[in-house]
Amino acid sequence: MSVDGIDGISAAGATSAGLLRNDRVTGDEFLQLLVTQLTHQDPLEPLSSEDFMSQLAQFQSLEELMDINARNDQILASQQLAAASALIGKHVSGISGILGYMEGYVDRIYVDGDVVYLDVEGLLLRVDEVLEVSGGDSIIEE
Repeated sequence: MSVDGIDGISAAGATSAGLLRNDRVTGDEFLQLLVTQLTHQDPLEPLSSEDFMSQLAQFQSLEELMDINARNDQILASQQLAAASALIGKHVSGISGILGYMEGYVDRIYVDGDVVYLDVEGLLLRVDEVLEVSGGDSIIEE
């Protein structure tokens, strides 16, 4: 006699083991786990309502944490942009991961995705690579 539920449970277990291997579960993965669990649960012993509500609460908490993280990323990007804007016309030095040590006056800033670059006399330097900022402004000739 074969019992289909056992195969389903082992499939759900394999799915959850594969998802949890990364140590971080996204909202979509959590929902996939929940649906897989509900699909393969034993109809004679369904998930208790307390367990089900607990999992839904965890899912809601996960979504809220993801929203907070996205807002924090936006705040960080805004702060980097403001800091970079304040460097226009200033003399900076830094170590570029690509070009090595460089210094000069900041002409303008560029934003590429979530990275803010300073245009230092024609060469790009990431804001987080700046080591020193001199107080003197450059002389702008027109």
